[in-house]
Amino acid sequence: MEGHKRNYLNRFWDRHPWAYCELIMRPWIEAMDDDPHNIEGLVLFHLNRVSVLDEATAIKLVNLPILDTVDRYEASAMSFLADMSKYDPDGFVQLLSSESVFADKDTPIQVQYLEMKDASAVAEILAREWSEYVVYVQRSQILNNLVEVAVLYKDLFRHLMEGNSSWFLSPAEPGQSAAYIMVNWSRIDEDSAFRLISMPFMETIEVTDYYVIKWLFDLAVPNPGAIQRIMARPIAEKGATDAEAIYLGLFALEETEPQAALAINGLFWVQDGLKYIPPRNWTNVRAPPADFETQNVLTMISIALMDPEFLVELTQKTWVRDGLNHDESISVNEFEILLQNTPEFALRVLNLPFLANFDRGDLWTLLQLVKLTETDKEAFERELERLEAAGGS
Repeated sequence: MEGHKRNYLNRFWDRHPWAYCELIMRPWIEAMDDDPHNIEGLVLFHLNRVSVLDEATAIKLVNLPILDTVDRYEASAMSFLADMSKYDPDGFVQLLSSESVFADKDTPIQVQYLEMKDASAVAEILAREWSEYVVYVQRSQILNNLVEVAVLYKDLFRHLMEGNSSWFLSPAEPGQSAAYIMVNWSRIDEDSAFRLISMPFMETIEVTDYYVIKWLFDLAVPNPGAIQRIMARPIAEKGATDAEAIYLGLFALEETEPQAALAINGLFWVQDGLKYIPPRNWTNVRAPPADFETQNVLTMISIALMDPEFLVELTQKTWVRDGLNHDESISVNEFEILLQNTPEFALRVLNLPFLANFDRGDLWTLLQLVKLTETDKEAFERELERLEAAGGS
């Protein structure tokens, strides 16, 4: 056996040789291929994440009935056990010492753990109309998140049980990505995470909301002081609405890229107050309506986080400064894609003569040029050189 499969097994062998001998007796080990993204590989990955594991407990772990066969549920259960071994090592050992985890194959191991920690929380969950789907059908990260919250973050658990933030318990995106962030945020700063999820804009999760909380979380991990400053801003103190959520993203940008934030805040249509139109769905990102100013600022923040100097140059364009019409708005989105695909050429494209004053028809030229970065980069470079030599037309 070579590659990822061998690496995962070698790591487990180095830590727990006797448990390893039990593990390799599982038929799915022999049958698995070397794809690091398959379910078996994911289970092995999570096995190696388990902490505070002595040899006796490791042997119990690899002999759990949930590892008789592996599928998406077992991978989720192993992810839960790996996380739980870190935030509740005593509870982890106690769970694996329980006869029920070896005798009861029907009740998810996450629920068995919660019954051990807080039986009343299990009863409260099972009383909800969504419980059968989350607990016995979905059996995924949703259940993992819910159980961790029930054990560790009582205010957040009460918030959910009272019917708030229903996206937390839905498998749909972007809610699940937001729930993952909020649980991880609670691990490092429970107070600010709860304050955020209690804000009006987080009653539902749209594309703007997801990116805002992602940017705030990315800031909270290395710089908790910055989050405290943001939480002290009047918009955050009273609780940001859907229309105000984008300002939290701007506050986060001010903390990391102040010049880029200054450039965005300096646009008169931003100073005049941002128009907010609720997005129709999660996919309504690349072609916002002309007056969807919130989406335009969202894209600009994303650009600034990739290349703040480019963002400053972009905001110097007259057609950006005087407000974005439909074609210009889409063009800003295209520059975000350009920075993702070929960042080394982004400034050259921005400085093409035809983009000095954006006219009808210029969008088509830009769209075709950016499309080449996804399909044929050599052709993109040739076309860029041609446009530069021809004055951009």
